Order: sequence, then C-alpha cells, then structure tokens
Amino acid sequence: MSRRTGTPLLLLCALLLLLPVCAAAVAVPCPANEESPTPRLYSIGTVTGEANAPVFYYPSPEENAGDAIGFFNPGAQLLLLEVGSEWCRFSLDTDGYLKTESLCICGTQTTGVLPAIGYAFVTFAPDDPAADTADSLPFLKFLADCDTTGSGDPVTNGMALELIGFCGNMVQLRNSSFNGFLRREHVNLLLNEELFIPRLVTATQGDYRTGDALPPGLYRAATDGGGGATVTLTGGNGSVLVHTVENNQEVSVTMYIPPDTAVSLSAHAVLTSVPREPRAGQAVYPGGRLLPGPDGDMTLASDWGGLYLIRAEAADAYYTQATLWNDKLLEPGEARPLAPGQTITICPRPGELIELHHCRLVSKAYTALETP
Repeated sequence: MSRRTGTPLLLLCALLLLLPVCAAAVAVPCPANEESPTPRLYSIGTVTGEANAPVFYYPSPEENAGDAIGFFNPGAQLLLLEVGSEWCRFSLDTDGYLKTESLCICGTQTTGVLPAIGYAFVTFAPDDPAADTADSLPFLKFLADCDTTGSGDPVTNGMALELIGFCGNMVQLRNSSFNGFLRREHVNLLLNEELFIPRLVTATQGDYRTGDALPPGLYRAATDGGGGATVTLTGGNGSVLVHTVENNQEVSVTMYIPPDTAVSLSAHAVLTSVPREPRAGQAVYPGGRLLPGPDGDMTLASDWGGLYLIRAEAADAYYTQATLWNDKLLEPGEARPLAPGQTITICPRPGELIELHHCRLVSKAYTALETP
C-alpha cells in the first residue's frame, strides 16, 4: 500500500469507529433543569354562624333536602382542599362540602395537620350521664348523621388531647391522629399563651415567686455542670413538687410552673424558658423529664403514632407519667416500676410528661435499637 492511499484509508477507519460514539452522544438528551415540586397549600377555614347553631355539610356540592351528612358548630377549624365561590371541599378525617358563605378563610399552610392552640385534659365524674362507663367518655370523631349523642372512641379521665378550636358548648380536639369533639365541661384547658413565654427567661440558684421576673410557663431545668440540682415548687395552697436534675449535659427536666408558685433553685440549677419552636428529636434519651409534641422535647411521627421503648438500666429503674395539668396542680404523676432489664413499649402523647429514672427512652424507629 502506498503512503498516498494508506493515509486516507486509515482516516476513514478512524471515522467509522467514532460514528457509534458520536451517535450515542447525540442521542442522549441534555438533562432538563429539574425544579422542586411546589408544596401543596391548604387553606384553613373557620366555620361561622350563630353560637351552637349547626352548619351542615354535604357529600357533594349540591344542596338537596335530606342530603346533609353531618354538621359543625361555629368555631370548628377545617382544612380546605378546594375553595370555590359557592362551595368548599374540606378534610377532617372525612371529606365533605360546606357552603363558602359559612366559612371564614383564615390563611394557608403547607402541612395537612390543623395547628393546635393548646392542650385539653379530660375530666368528668363517674356518674356523668354522658359517660360510656365510669371511666370513659365517647370522643366524637365528627358530628356525623347530625347526632351529638352517638358513641365514639373512648377517652379516659386525665387523658391529654390537643386543643384545636372552640365551638360554642363544645371544643375541637385531636386524639392522636383523629380529630373530634367533646363538650366544654368535660375538659380542663391550658392554652399556648399560658405555656410559652414570648421572651427568653433564665434563672439560677435562688428563691423566686412567679411574676414579672419569672413568669409562669414552660421551663427546662438543667445543671451548670458542677453537680446535681433540685427545683422545688410550692403552690399557694401549700402543695409541693420537687424535680431532681442529674448532672448530665444530655439531660434536662421540662416542667410547667403555674401562677402563684414559689420556686426554689438549688446550687448548680439553671432554669430556662421553653421557646415555641420545634426541637430536633433524638433516637435515645438517657434520662430527664420529656414533653412529647412538635414544640416539646420528643419529635413524634408525622401520623402522631411514634412508638418508643423504655428500657431499664438499673435494678431500681422506674418512670413517671404525668400531664401538664398535673404540673398545674403540682401533682407528681404516676410512678411505674420496671423489673431489671425490662423493656416496655409506650406511645407518648402531646401534653404528657415522661420522667426517666435509671432507664432510657429509645425511638422504635432507631435502627440500632437492639444494640446494647
């Protein structure tokens, strides 16, 4: 082969070898600029009307005689999925349609959970005519079939629920992932404005009384690292509640300090008000006193069904369950002993307080759960 004919042939072979690569390069489209999906916006609607007068809802946006499937009292809070000039579609454990003229649309949010305005604590006498049994009341998931006397999931005396709204002679509540209603006289209430102080408050060793310098509200107690500490609360009626704080920087004690309370902080005690903002959750809590919920110490699952294990770490291990209402009354709650090495499962509720003594709390979702 001559130099003149060999060189073009070599070039031709090289071009043929490159053709599949070029074709593949041409065939691959340039990646499009991927945009983050727009989060869904939910409108919040407040049912309006005369106090305690039923506002009916329907299965479809057509108002025909006899078609109403339930009602809400004015004041009820609803998540609105669609807002129209005449009808709105709502969601509250069930979907339905309500006249737009019966709603005050208060704003929008990106979460499908109605915001809580405080906590409610069930209270009733054993002989209360509304009670299912001596120790339970029916929790009405919604006022279906226009009936306020029907049975619902039972709630027991002292149970903590989230307060969603005021509806005349009823209150709207959240029981775990379910929304529903109880009569106003069957709950004690603590509102967010009673719990969360709008400024940072800190106190150290000394004697105080709740007032301007130490407003009543939610606090966390810890130590300055120099040793263990105590916080002693004395009510106007003489009742006393003592909180012990371990000298452990990973441990804090959350408490509600009610009005008209004398507060004594021992050496090494540091008391700080709890801000109303989410706190990063942990997989393991080695001790302390914990408030579950979005503004508390423990992050619950999005469906409010987060399970935790309590595992005994010593022969004298126990834990105490109380509520914020127990704190208001300066009551200690109920101590529950654990056998050596025992592990139990609990489902914490917003508004409860869980105090750990020689035991630890572990999220059941924690992947290393069974690691000693």
